[in-house]
Amino acid sequence: MEVIYWALATVCFALAGILFWQKVVTSRCLAYYMLFFAAYLGLIILDAQAFYISPILYFLLLPIIFLPGPLLLGCLGTISTRKLTHFRDFIPCLLPIIMVIIAPEQISDRGVFELATQADYQKRNYISLFNLLSAIAGLQMLTYFIAAFWLIFRLKKDWQSYQSNPLPNSWFRMLQVISAIIVVTFLQVTSAFMNPSGNEVSIGDLSFIFITVFFIYQSVLTIYNNIHKKELVLIQHPLSYGAVKDEYEKDELSSLGVLLKNRIVTERLFLEADLSLALLAKKLDITSHKLSQVINTEFKQNFYLFINELRSQYAAEELSNKPEKSIVAVQFDAGFTTKSTFYSHFKKRHGCTPTQYRKKLMGTVKD
Repeated sequence: MEVIYWALATVCFALAGILFWQKVVTSRCLAYYMLFFAAYLGLIILDAQAFYISPILYFLLLPIIFLPGPLLLGCLGTISTRKLTHFRDFIPCLLPIIMVIIAPEQISDRGVFELATQADYQKRNYISLFNLLSAIAGLQMLTYFIAAFWLIFRLKKDWQSYQSNPLPNSWFRMLQVISAIIVVTFLQVTSAFMNPSGNEVSIGDLSFIFITVFFIYQSVLTIYNNIHKKELVLIQHPLSYGAVKDEYEKDELSSLGVLLKNRIVTERLFLEADLSLALLAKKLDITSHKLSQVINTEFKQNFYLFINELRSQYAAEELSNKPEKSIVAVQFDAGFTTKSTFYSHFKKRHGCTPTQYRKKLMGTVKD
């Protein structure tokens, strides 16, 4: 089993690195989740060793048990293009550290880096504090389960009010994630009560391997979608921005504007729902001021009008080329997070709502 845990930890760490490298903001929470799995697997591997670290040092590693809840809601939030997890959600991670600072003698009389024995982990004070932390972590996880279900059902109601039939794939992905975690949590609690002493492999072990593999699959799928959405090409553009900066440094905004728009369209950077002027400027290796100047001068628009016009054009192509795709799915894939914004910009560009546009394509409404 230890070999399997090492392999899974290595894969999780590698996938987290790839997700961070892709620089897609909505994938960061999943990258953090993969780091959590790698770290938790490291804790399991540590428990399997023939020696015992100091209980105090072990307590300093326990902030990890407070991570699954916020990370779960964060992952669901990124799938639904909503930011739901904030810094305050990770404050409970400080509890084990606070316990070590306030009452280290209640945990153990051994030093932080001193090796311990099994008896040190069987002392009443240590067990009581460990159980207290576990109970708090369990209540925290229950709270985030409720928040996750609230998000899923709220989005279902919202999307149904938009007459989305069927529901977008993102909703089913969220349901898969929460369902998998619920099943695994139930199995691990069951395993803890059964306490199969002497068994090399328990239900809890198998369920944790399952959830790790499940999130590995989600990470691979996300990485593939990120590459597919941006349509990365093998042939690089003949002009890098470094060359452009030298060639057009004399305020030749027209040529620079054409080149930048080609990059934005070719790499489909406008599809990112959380795209901002600063983030786009960073991706294009240009200052925010220069990018804003190019958009305002060459395209006679501000940043958001410019990006939403590209999104509206992409949405029209999707409605035309993929008649089986729901309008709400097109909305979110095009980078629009709200129906009102989507309909407003689409109608401004095409003279009708997305629903009317699709009906025209189907021949049910006359021009």
